[in-house]
Amino acid sequence: MTSTRRLSQQQTFLHTQEEQISIEQPPRLSVILCTYNRRNLVLSTLASLRRQTLATSLYEIIVVDNGSNDGTFEAVRTYVHSGDARRSPHEHWQVHCYAEPKPGLAQARTMGLGIASGEFVVFIDDDVLADSRFLEYLLRAYDSTGADAIGGRVTLHWEAPRPRWLSDVLLGSAPSNGSGKIVARTAPDEEIYSGYPERSGETAPGPLGYFHPFPTRIELPESIHFSNSCFSVKITALRRAGGFSPLLNTRTDRATGMEVEDLCQRLRKAGYRLWYEPYAMVTHRVPASCLRRAFFLHHAYNYGRAEIYRQYTNCDRARTLDEFSARPLLKTIVNNTRSALFFTLIRRPLLLLRGKSASERLQERLIQARRWGRIVQQIRFLEHVPTYTINPTVLFVHARELDAATHLQLQALQTQRVHCQSSGPHISLFWLWRHRAQQGQAYAIVHFHHPGRFITNYWHYQRYWFLLRLIQQFGLRVVMTDSGGWWYSERHLRFLPQRTFEHMLCYRSDLIITHVRHPEQFYADKTLHRRISSLPHPGFHGYYPPGLKRAEARHQLGLPADTSFVYLCLASYHTEHELLQLIDAYTAIPSLSHRTLPDAPMPQLLLIGMPRDKKQPQLFWQRAALHSTIHLCLQAHEDELALSLGAVDAVVLPHFAVPTAGILEEALLALSYKRCVIAPKLPRFTDILSETCSILYDPASCANLTAAMIRATSQSCQLQLHDVRALEASSGWQAYARRLHQLYKGLLIRPQ
Repeated sequence: MTSTRRLSQQQTFLHTQEEQISIEQPPRLSVILCTYNRRNLVLSTLASLRRQTLATSLYEIIVVDNGSNDGTFEAVRTYVHSGDARRSPHEHWQVHCYAEPKPGLAQARTMGLGIASGEFVVFIDDDVLADSRFLEYLLRAYDSTGADAIGGRVTLHWEAPRPRWLSDVLLGSAPSNGSGKIVARTAPDEEIYSGYPERSGETAPGPLGYFHPFPTRIELPESIHFSNSCFSVKITALRRAGGFSPLLNTRTDRATGMEVEDLCQRLRKAGYRLWYEPYAMVTHRVPASCLRRAFFLHHAYNYGRAEIYRQYTNCDRARTLDEFSARPLLKTIVNNTRSALFFTLIRRPLLLLRGKSASERLQERLIQARRWGRIVQQIRFLEHVPTYTINPTVLFVHARELDAATHLQLQALQTQRVHCQSSGPHISLFWLWRHRAQQGQAYAIVHFHHPGRFITNYWHYQRYWFLLRLIQQFGLRVVMTDSGGWWYSERHLRFLPQRTFEHMLCYRSDLIITHVRHPEQFYADKTLHRRISSLPHPGFHGYYPPGLKRAEARHQLGLPADTSFVYLCLASYHTEHELLQLIDAYTAIPSLSHRTLPDAPMPQLLLIGMPRDKKQPQLFWQRAALHSTIHLCLQAHEDELALSLGAVDAVVLPHFAVPTAGILEEALLALSYKRCVIAPKLPRFTDILSETCSILYDPASCANLTAAMIRATSQSCQLQLHDVRALEASSGWQAYARRLHQLYKGLLIRPQ
C-alpha cells in the first residue's frame, strides 16, 4: 500500500513537472480575437474557446479591443481572470487583453500579430462560436499537410427565421462534385453572385460568412479564398506577405472581408499553400438585421468600392497608377456607368417581365449594386486618392531626359511597395489636388530629383516658385535630392535661376537628400542641418554592358595602336571653362610639350559630349582642334559607354575651386568600369572615392591637375572587395531605396 502511494506521488510530481515545462514553451497557436462594441458576443466567443479540447499550453488567446465604448475591455478582463484561484495549473489558459485605439480591423489584427508568439496565428470574429475541437483539428491539419494557411468551416446559426428568397447561391457556398473541382455557374454578363466574384467560376464567402466549399480536407484552388470569420496562417508566411492592408478594412462601410481575399492572393503569389479543413468548424451567428435585402445590397455596394481600393493597393504600381490617372479613370467611369444604366433601365425590367424568381432578381440587383459601388469609388478617386500612410505616395519629379540614376531609383522604389509615380518637369496640378492633405495630415510627397535641370529661363523659375507655394498650401511634403550640377561651376548670370531655385528649394523642403559624407561642412547654414539626410550614392556596375577589350575599343574609336595612356572626360557634365582648363593641363604634360623622341607613344585625350553652358562652344572647338592627340565625340550616347570606357585608362573631372561643384555620378560610373578617377578635392568627392583608384588634385591649381594626370599613368586601379560590393547597381540601389522608404514614412508621421 505504501509503495503504491509513493508511486502515485512520483507520477503526480512528474506530471506536474511536464506541465510546467510545457507552459514555459511558446504555444503553437495564437488565436487573435478582435472586437468592437460587442461585449456580450465576444464573451460568448471566449467561452467557446475556453472549452477547447486542445491542451492550454499549445495555444494562447489575444483579445484586441478596437476602441470600444460599451465596457467591452473591462468585461473581457474580468471574465478572463475570474476563477483563476480555483483552477488547477493545467486548466490555466493563456489570455492577453490589449487595446488598440486606432480604428480598423486591420490595425487591430496587426497589433495582435506583433504580440503573437505562436507558430500559427488563428483569426476568428467576435460573433462566432468555436467548436470544442476546433483548435485540435486545426493543429492536426497543419501537422499532417504541411500547409502554410488553413481555412476552417463556417456554419450559420439563424437567430431569426431564414427568408425564402435567401437561396444557397446568396450564401456564397460553391457547389462541388466531390473531386475538388468547382461547378461553375453561368449568369448574365458573365458574372455571378457567389460572394461577389471577380470572374465567372470564382467563389467567395457571402455576406453572412458561410464557408463550406468541400466535404473533405483539400488544398484550395486559386478561385477560392478563406472566410473572414475563421482562417489561420503560418505567422512567418503572413509577415513575409506583408500582413493586412489597412486601406481594405477599416471601421467604415468598406469593411467587406476584401482584405482576406487580398491576403490569399498575396500568399499564393509568394508560393504558399492554402488548405481547407472542414472539421475545424465555427458557427457564425446571423441576427435578424442581416436577413434583409437592404443588407445584401449594401454589402455588394461596399464590395464594389473595396475592389477599387484593392486595385489601388496592388503591387504592380507601374500599371496601376497609370490606371488611376485622370483620363483612364474617366474612361473607366463612363464605360461602367453605361453598363450600369443598361442593367437598370433594360435588363432589370426584362427579368421582371420574364417572371424570374425573387432570388434571381436579387442576384441581378446585387451585381448592379456592386457596379455602382465601383463607379462611386472611382468618382471619389477623381476628387481625392485614399489616405494610405503605410506605403507612401510619391510624385518623383525629374528632368526631361531620364538618366541612369533616376531610372534605377524609380525601379528600386517600386520594389519597396512605394506608390511612386514619375513625372517630367511639368507637374500635374490635378495630381497635387487629389493628393492634398486631410485634417492636417500629409499623405503624399513631391520629390524633386536634380531640380536645377528643370530651370532653363526666368519664366521656368517663376512657374516652379508658384508650384512650391501651391504644394505647401495643399499640405504635401517636399523632398529634394541635391546631386550637384554643372551650373554651380559657371558664375554667369544666365545660370543664376538654376542656383537660385535650388537654394530656395533647400529652404522649402522638408527633407534634403545629399550624397556628401559630411553635410554639416557642405551646408554652411545651420538651419538646414536638421533637414539633411546623407545617403551613399550607389554605383552602376551591372547596369551598363561590360566594357570592350582595350585594344578592340581603341581600334573602333580610331585611336593610335601604340598609345601609351588614354584620358577620358565626359564633357556633358562640365562647362566650357572647365574643359579649357583640362586642355591646358593636358598639353602641359612633358611628353606632349617637350617631345624628345618623335616616334615615342603619346597619351591621348578623349572628350565625349558637348559642354552644357553653350550651344556653340567655338573656343572649345578651336583649342581642341589644335592638338592631334585630342579626340572629340560630340554626341554622347549611353549605349556607347562600354566602348568609350573600355578604351581609356583614367577619367578626368576638371573643376574649379567652387565648394558646391562636382557630380558624383561621373566618378562612380568610371569606378564601376574599374577606371582610375582624377577628381578635385571638393566636398562631393572627399572621403567617398576609393583611395586605390582615385587621385585628388587641388582645383585651384592647373599645374596640380597636370601632376595628377602624370601620376595616373603609374597607378593601377585595384578596387577593394567592399568597394566592388558598394558599386553593384542591383543591391546598391535596393539598399538605397529601403533607406529612402524609411525616410519617406518618417516624414509623413512627422507633424507639420
